[in-house]
Amino acid sequence: MPKYPMKIMLKGDHNRWLTCVNNVRDKDVSESTKDKFIALFEAGHSPYSALDLYKMDLQSEYQEKYYQVVQDRGLCPDLQWCYRYNKEIEWKIINHHKNSGPES
Repeated sequence: MPKYPMKIMLKGDHNRWLTCVNNVRDKDVSESTKDKFIALFEAGHSPYSALDLYKMDLQSEYQEKYYQVVQDRGLCPDLQWCYRYNKEIEWKIINHHKNSGPES
């Protein structure tokens, strides 16, 4: 009998599928996507209409692969993100105006 009767084996298995749809849903929204939403918000779109218009652009750009692309949060954020990001942009604009107001 060996001195230590236990044998430890380490495997390099990951705890979830790396190509699973759930993994792309957890991605951060890309900077290029954020820039497109800033432009849509500046054009006067609400978060809902901005997302709707953005999805139409994705559909025309990716055509058959559209349904794969919209599952990737890096390329197509959800509506809740759009509302939060719109508020974040509004607060940045408000704070910028407060800080750069007329000096006394």
